[in-house]
Amino acid sequence: MKSSNFPIKFMHLADLHLGKRQYNIEERYNDYFRAFKWILSEAIQQNLDFILVSGDLIDSDQGISPSVLRDIISILQTFKEDCTTILKRLIPIICIEGNHEDPFFSDHTWLKLLADLELTILLSGEYNTKNNSLSFSDYTLEDHSGGRIRIKNVNIYGVSYFGSSTPELFPLINKEIKKEMNQFNIVMMHFGISTQDKRKTGIDISRSLRELNKSVDYLALGHFHKQYVLPEKNPWIFNPGSLENNEITELESDRGAFLVEIYEDNSFKVISYRCQNGSTSDPLSIPNRMFFTSSPIDISETKSFQEAKELVVDRLKRIGLLPKPSSPIPQQNLDVPMLYFTLGGIIDYSQLEINITALRERLTNEFNILGVKILNKILSTMDEDVLIEGDLTYDEIEKQIFLSIIENEPEFKLNKDKIFDLFLFLKKKLVDKPQFKSVTSYLDNWFDSNIHLFSSDFKNLENKRKQKKKTEDSSEKGKKKEKRKIKKVKKKTKQELIAPKMDLELELDATLDLMDILDKDEEEGKEKEEEVEDDIIDDGDIIF
Repeated sequence: MKSSNFPIKFMHLADLHLGKRQYNIEERYNDYFRAFKWILSEAIQQNLDFILVSGDLIDSDQGISPSVLRDIISILQTFKEDCTTILKRLIPIICIEGNHEDPFFSDHTWLKLLADLELTILLSGEYNTKNNSLSFSDYTLEDHSGGRIRIKNVNIYGVSYFGSSTPELFPLINKEIKKEMNQFNIVMMHFGISTQDKRKTGIDISRSLRELNKSVDYLALGHFHKQYVLPEKNPWIFNPGSLENNEITELESDRGAFLVEIYEDNSFKVISYRCQNGSTSDPLSIPNRMFFTSSPIDISETKSFQEAKELVVDRLKRIGLLPKPSSPIPQQNLDVPMLYFTLGGIIDYSQLEINITALRERLTNEFNILGVKILNKILSTMDEDVLIEGDLTYDEIEKQIFLSIIENEPEFKLNKDKIFDLFLFLKKKLVDKPQFKSVTSYLDNWFDSNIHLFSSDFKNLENKRKQKKKTEDSSEKGKKKEKRKIKKVKKKTKQELIAPKMDLELELDATLDLMDILDKDEEEGKEKEEEVEDDIIDDGDIIF
C-alpha cells in the first residue's frame, strides 16, 4: 500500500485491439494479449494508482466471439486478483470507447459489459443535442456510468469517439471543466492530430484545441498508432501508440505506453515505454512479435514461377532469414518472426501461373517463421489493354474486361463464360453482406465439376485441402456434441443463479442470454476467421 499521496502514478495506453487475429494466425491473436499482460505486470511492479486506456481496448469491428470475450474477461479478472494479493488494493483501469468498440445491442457496448462486471471503469461525457452542451456526471458504482472520476487530487474526464465532429467538442469541454487549485485535470479522447500521420484523417491543432490547455493539464489521446507528444515545449498532448503491430507501416514509428508521475505542485514527469521488434531485456521496452521484412523482390528475369520461387528462397537466405531448426522453437517465442515482403516485377509468363499459396507453403517449410504475408505486385507482358467500344453499362464493361483477360490464357479460353459466371457468383456473395457458408459449398462443388481445367499442382493442393477439411469436419462433430452438453449446464446454472437474488435477475439474465446467442454464432464466426480468409480470399493472391 502506498505510504503517501505523491507522486501519483498512472500509465496511459491506447489501441490494444484485443481480439485481433492478424493474418488469421492464432499466435498473432495471443501476441496482443501478451503485450497487455506485460503492461499489467509492470503496473503492479510500479505500484500505479490507475491505468488509462484511451479507446480501442477491444478490436470489435466484426463483433467478437464468446471465446474472445472470455479471454478478455479472464485477463482483467486475473489482474484484479493479482492486485488484491500483491498490493492489497485495486488498480482501476479507466477506459473510453474508441471507433472499434461497436455496440452489440441497443446502446450497450462491450466496454459497458466489462464495466458492469466491475473489471473496468467506463467514462463518457453526455452530449445534449438540444442545447449543444457536454456534461460530466460523477461515475457511480450503482449503474457503472458517468463522465468523470476523481482519484486523489486527479480529475479524470472521458469523452467517447466523435469522429469528424470532435473539434466541435473542444469549446464545450473548456466551458465545462474548471481549473482549481491543487487539482490535476486529465481528459481522455480518441482522435489523432493531423500532422502525425499523413495517411489518416486527423484533427488540426486549432485555437479551440489549444485553449483546452487552460483547464486541461494532460490530454490523453488514442486512435493513431504512433507515439507522439505535443508541443515540443511544455507538452500537454500525449498519444502512446498501439501496444502491438497492427499493420506493417507501424514498424516505422515508435509505439508503446506512457508512465506518468504527478507531484504535489502539479508538475509531472512522463516516461516513454517503446515497443521492441522481438524479445528484450530493456525495462523500458515492451516485447512484441518480431517482423522480418525485405525490400521488394523482383522476379522479372524468371522464366516460370517455379524459378521465381527458387529466387525468393535464395534472396531470403542471403539477407539472413534463419532456416527451420531440427528442433522446433515454440511459436510463443516472440523471436520467431512474421515474414513480410512484396513480390514484384514484369514477367513474360501468365499471371495465372503465380501461386502465392504454394510459395507461402514453401517458405513456411524452409524457414524459421511464424507465418508469411506476401504483397503481390506482379505484372505480366501477357496483360493487355482492353479497348472498350460503344455506350456500355458498368456491368458490360466489367464483363468485357474480365473475358478479355481469360482469353489470353489458352487453357481457360474455351471455358471463359463458365469462369466468368463463377466470378459473378463470388462478387454477389462476398460484397456487402458476405455469405460464407454458401460460397464454401458452391466452390467445393464447382471445383469438383471443373477440376479438369486446372494444372496437376492445383489438383494436388485441392486434394490436400479436402482431406484436411474432412478431418476437421469429423472433429467438429464431437465439438458440437460437447457444446450441446455445455448449453444444458448453462441453462441449469442460469436458473439456479437468478432464483435466490431477484435484484440480480436482469443483469444475470442479460449476460447469460447474450452468451447463449453468441454461442450459436461462434461456429459461423470461426468460418469467417479461419476458413474463408485461407480458402476463398487472400488479398494479394487473387488478381482479376
